[in-house]
Amino acid sequence: MKQKYFSITGTIIILAAILISGCAQQQAENLKIGDIIQNPSSYQGKTVTIDCKYGGWIYGGDIPVCNRGPQVTRSDYCVYDETGCIYTSGAKIVSLEPETNKLDPASEESVGTGLTIKGTVRISDKNIPYIGK
Repeated sequence: MKQKYFSITGTIIILAAILISGCAQQQAENLKIGDIIQNPSSYQGKTVTIDCKYGGWIYGGDIPVCNRGPQVTRSDYCVYDETGCIYTSGAKIVSLEPETNKLDPASEESVGTGLTIKGTVRISDKNIPYIGK
């Protein structure tokens, strides 16, 4: 009886450890956008959370990745931080500062709004990284 109890308990512990380690490998903690831009293939397919600012369709400046897209739909927009700029396509907005702020991708007033997004790193057909669903 004791052997059966230890066998079931051991199996449960092993399965829990596998599940936890699998989840940890799939998510990258709060990264900087520049990390993704510099090495997109190492983040491809991983879920990331990024603290950033809203750029809408207007922000781009001299940062090439946002000047080239890969905007696919009218709901896509760019986000930026001190390390770079990247487009999002279906990324989830986890938090928005201030919470009452409405984001308008065509409005300069929305640019610079602080937010946190969560999504999966993808690479477009033109080899441009972006954050997707």
